[in-house]
Amino acid sequence: FKQKTAYEIMPSLVGSEMCIRDSSATAAMWSGCQPFPPARLASAPRTTFEPQPLAADAVEGLQGLDYVVVGVYLLGVLAVGVYFSRHQSRSEDYFVGGRQMPWLAVGLSIMASLLSTISYLASPGEMIKNGPTMALAWLVVPFVFVVVSFVWLPFLMKLKLTSVYEYLDRRFGARAGKLASILFVFVLRLFWMGMVVLTASVAVADITYASMARLVGSDFGLQAWTLVVLTSVGTLATLYTVLGGIKAVIWTDVVQTVILIAGAILTLVIIVSDTGTGPVDWWNTMSDKAGGGHEFPPLWSWDLGERNVI
Repeated sequence: FKQKTAYEIMPSLVGSEMCIRDSSATAAMWSGCQPFPPARLASAPRTTFEPQPLAADAVEGLQGLDYVVVGVYLLGVLAVGVYFSRHQSRSEDYFVGGRQMPWLAVGLSIMASLLSTISYLASPGEMIKNGPTMALAWLVVPFVFVVVSFVWLPFLMKLKLTSVYEYLDRRFGARAGKLASILFVFVLRLFWMGMVVLTASVAVADITYASMARLVGSDFGLQAWTLVVLTSVGTLATLYTVLGGIKAVIWTDVVQTVILIAGAILTLVIIVSDTGTGPVDWWNTMSDKAGGGHEFPPLWSWDLGERNVI
């Protein structure tokens, strides 16, 4: 909100989307929302506030210090790959880290592999718009960890395998191992990884385009800049992985996990500090249907149009 004008904000009657219009506009001209019946529109809660202009650095994108941090991080990741490429002489070092990697580092690496821009961008957006039902799926994770930690990992570690596909090859034959690897790599990982890299590149391109355009001109469009970021991210990730093997992947994942978790915690701290609210307030706002919140989803439903069920 860059202009000093009064706005009316009303929670959408179809979800948690905020519908915004200038106070001088007509009742049916809510941006991004369907026109509402006058009776429901008149009874909806409203808040009038005076928006403040955005700071100049928030409008202009990243600044010099931001790029220094990004540059140091990217060079550090590449240096990790080069370092470990010079300290491994066996294929076992390259693929399984000589079977001597610290358990905590391996655990954090697994956590990092489960987190992505989908976790940090798509999932929060889904829950803000359609409610927190998606988060209920995480309730099963502790039970999965118990089974994996006390059943599958001890069993597989005794066999000294390089991957689970090697076990499938031994147990069910070469065809089973090859089929599983093809389905996992070319169907699941290929499309999933492509989506992760794309969403990460789109986010980075959006926050860096303003400052980049000042250097090369606005003729270089956002779509072209996104393609440059996409290619750069994919090339760098492939390069340090190929050079350093699993050791480089694990230790860079450790750094990324710390950054991701610290960033999430810091975000919550800033929100609490700036708004004076907490988890209880957030839950009450989310569950207040009259104020634009969400209904608790049904336990079970055969309706294909039902977005979420428990």
